Amino acid sequence: KDAAKNKIETQVLITSKEGKRIVLKSLLHSFNYHAFVDIFSKVVTDETQFEFKDEQQLVPIEDMPEKLKTAYVQCIANMAFANDDIIDEKELAEIFVLMSRINLQPESRSIIRSYMCNLDTLQPLEVLLSTIAENEPGGQIKNIHISLVKDLINTYISTTGIDGDITDESIKGFDFLNNNRHLFEVSNDDINIILSTINTDRKILNDELSDDEITTLLKDVSSKAAAVGVPIAAIYLSGSVMGLSAAGITSGLSALGLGGVFGLSGMVSGIGVAAHVGIRKLTGADEISKSKKRELMLNMVIRLTQKTIAQLIEDINYVTKELNQTMSNQDGLNEKIRHLTLYLQQLTSSGHVLNERNENVQKNVTKIRCAQYLDEEKLRQLTSEPTKKEYFNFIRDKYEEVEMINTKSEQKETIIKLRVKKDISQNDVEHLAAAFEAIGYFDATSVIKNKVKGLFGG
Repeated sequence: KDAAKNKIETQVLITSKEGKRIVLKSLLHSFNYHAFVDIFSKVVTDETQFEFKDEQQLVPIEDMPEKLKTAYVQCIANMAFANDDIIDEKELAEIFVLMSRINLQPESRSIIRSYMCNLDTLQPLEVLLSTIAENEPGGQIKNIHISLVKDLINTYISTTGIDGDITDESIKGFDFLNNNRHLFEVSNDDINIILSTINTDRKILNDELSDDEITTLLKDVSSKAAAVGVPIAAIYLSGSVMGLSAAGITSGLSALGLGGVFGLSGMVSGIGVAAHVGIRKLTGADEISKSKKRELMLNMVIRLTQKTIAQLIEDINYVTKELNQTMSNQDGLNEKIRHLTLYLQQLTSSGHVLNERNENVQKNVTKIRCAQYLDEEKLRQLTSEPTKKEYFNFIRDKYEEVEMINTKSEQKETIIKLRVKKDISQNDVEHLAAAFEAIGYFDATSVIKNKVKGLFGG
């Protein structure tokens, strides 16, 4: 009894063999101390009933055994076949990117190639999940299942053409997942967090977000995951669906000051120096600096996509060699040629999908060197000289008027801003970035000189 507080306080007293005393109290509001004592007493008095072993809590898929990684990818292939009896070019592209993300070795990729060539070779999902369970490093099975469901949903969504957020409604027709939920042992909360994470990754890849906006998005999805007890690291065990490996997403989160997903610690400071804020705002350089970390992440996506394309070329060469050998052998000629030819067509089509994705990411990186929202008056001043007049129309034509809510206004009024056109080509973006550089749009000297000219009428 605590006389000072005039109340009875429950606590647990643990005495070690060496006589050291440990007192546990005020653990939780509804903590069952008696049940804890019963369990703890059972553990320390009857060690024969318990098996103790070390378990690794967070191991990226790429660091797990090849057997597990191969079965993991085969689960995705099963889903693609179950969807419509064929792996189309978009599904195949996602599978190839996944194999790069988890660093699947050439021998394992060869197994996957053969596996995807013929419906008759498919193993039941239960067998594949059993292989995963037998080869997981210990204590990881729940995390692996969450990661796998994320990759299944992402591959399924790749064929639907959904541009906006993915919702519960988007996966209502996903029969493979709905019919096998009991095998994956994922709850509705798990699914909701997975969908939020995929949406976040897609926005980072496709939307023109600043580093601060990306950080806010990732913190939001992390807090939602923590609220329902889903480790955010589990969702990223195979990397990010935007095209980063586990190591890549870890580096990206660390750069954004979000270390800790894979045991990283410390916060990385943002870009920018207080003394230069005024000048940076005036010149527009502040806008570019706020996208430097996003640029880092997108460049990592480009590198992984290029690695995937290189592996795809290896596979095309392999299949071509197999096709030539088969044509020289009359046994089972027609059927095997049909399979190899079909697979070769799929590889070529998925190569086009990957190239298009790479071009889009390259375009997003180049866009960082352009003004996301154009200051037309500033542009007019910078192109007032005869030698630069041609740049005004060229740059202005690449922008379109959009309605936006002015968040700085208490009335939340609607304003019109000029934003880079959504359908602008990679070639035009490169020319646009060069034009901004030519007129010194982000150069302090040029901007201040023209501001002064404007103030004093030239």
